[in-house]
Amino acid sequence: MSEKETEEKRKSRSAMITWAVLTVLCVLFYYTASRFILFPDQYRIPLLVVLILMAGLCGLPAFLGRKKAVHVFSIIINCILSAALAVGSIYLPHLEKQLKGVFREQKETEEVKINVYAFSAAYKKAHPEAADHAVYPDQTPKDITAYGDSTFLIQNSVDQKNQNRAVKEIAEAAGVQDIHTVSENTIWDEVKAFYDGTGELMILDAAYVPVIEEQPVYSSFSDDTVLVHQYTGSFSSANQKKEVSSDLVTKPFTLYIAGSDSRDEELTSVTRTDVNIMLTVDPVNQTVLEVGVPRDAYIPNPGLNNGLDKLTHLGMLGIDNTLSGISSYFNIPFSNYVLVNFNTYSTIIDALDGIEVDNPYEFTTVGGNGGGNYTFPQGTIHLDGEMALSYVRERYNLPEGDMGRSEHQLIVLQGIINKMTGKEMLKHYSEVLDALQDKFLTNLDSDDIYALAEKAVSDGSWNVVKYRLQERDDTEETASAPGEELYVGWLYDSQVQFVEEQMNDVLNGQKIVPTELPEGVSAQ
Repeated sequence: MSEKETEEKRKSRSAMITWAVLTVLCVLFYYTASRFILFPDQYRIPLLVVLILMAGLCGLPAFLGRKKAVHVFSIIINCILSAALAVGSIYLPHLEKQLKGVFREQKETEEVKINVYAFSAAYKKAHPEAADHAVYPDQTPKDITAYGDSTFLIQNSVDQKNQNRAVKEIAEAAGVQDIHTVSENTIWDEVKAFYDGTGELMILDAAYVPVIEEQPVYSSFSDDTVLVHQYTGSFSSANQKKEVSSDLVTKPFTLYIAGSDSRDEELTSVTRTDVNIMLTVDPVNQTVLEVGVPRDAYIPNPGLNNGLDKLTHLGMLGIDNTLSGISSYFNIPFSNYVLVNFNTYSTIIDALDGIEVDNPYEFTTVGGNGGGNYTFPQGTIHLDGEMALSYVRERYNLPEGDMGRSEHQLIVLQGIINKMTGKEMLKHYSEVLDALQDKFLTNLDSDDIYALAEKAVSDGSWNVVKYRLQERDDTEETASAPGEELYVGWLYDSQVQFVEEQMNDVLNGQKIVPTELPEGVSAQ
């Protein structure tokens, strides 16, 4: 055999080997891709056909080619395609892990932070009447051991279990057998006593700070005080994770979407819900009903003997309490939820290099609400993460107050969706997925969620009907803040009944069409 024939035979054998590797990688890629959580079912057979044709066509030069150049070309093509399939087979599981990491499942118990507050040095300098001004006129020690002989204010209206545990832990940390406490009837009595100088320190669940700051007289509470100690307690969750993965794609269900305005980085189910959206989904008829409920809707609070309260305050006793409250109020069962923190807005927007939104009117943020001071002109504007937080949190300087803030939250959410579904998302998807890790808290399994997403992609266009309930402004005492009148919103009977009927229609498999909400003729 000549040297030329030997070389051609060697190249032919190499072409066959690279084709064999390509064939194996085609099988591996099909297995990996077809099992990917967002891979549409209708593409499985086309993908299989493409891979079979690819392997078949690439095998022809290896087995039928007679020239060295053909074999060399075959080897190059086989190697290139094999490398692409290998990268895809490795990357898809990594991408799936990232996608699943977006959702954090609810823990059996959630943390509750009981804080010990003292007045800041700046506040004491401006207010000589502060309780410990004479002892610490120019400073505020942040070590609890400095306060062993001080008076601690507590309250006897909410979460006595964790408060009592906190008192014992504080005494131990301060190095004393017992601390001196003065108990007030309500949180508001406690805050008033604190400002009046009855005690040097105040023990308070951190979740109530935003509630306190809703009152203009205490709006600077966070600036007036410093945190000198923190006790971490626990809050049991009764809501169980769904076990039947096919439920979300085979029959109608309800889902509660909640937005937390917590400044904490770690998302917890014990939080105020400033965005409240009830979803009713019929995956069979491809229908989604979205009902927005105002954060200040005045409804019974199951965790406080069904006393009337702001909807947002129900979450201070856990998301399960919120689900129980809306289920009873609207006579529709809600057990599934997805909770997101507004800080996630900032993270996503920065990962997307900002978003564009259509601002309906010019306004200026007043500061002190978790963001900076900005003036937003009317029209199309560009927002980075920090600007977006100020945009969605502002309410005092808006014509419609909280209603305007809710509108802005939806505007920013739509801006995020527009950017994420646009062409530029291809440049940022990796950064966005990294930014979204553990940013959504849910009691659903992520496989269930992506099974529904895959169905949505496969089915194409869905019928989405949206409503936002209106409210009549008022000031009333609330179950979570007894003794103090707060801004609340009475929902209208006619609108509540209407959306209840619409939700029942979707749950019963009936198709619905957008209809104008009834006028608010009476309020609950």
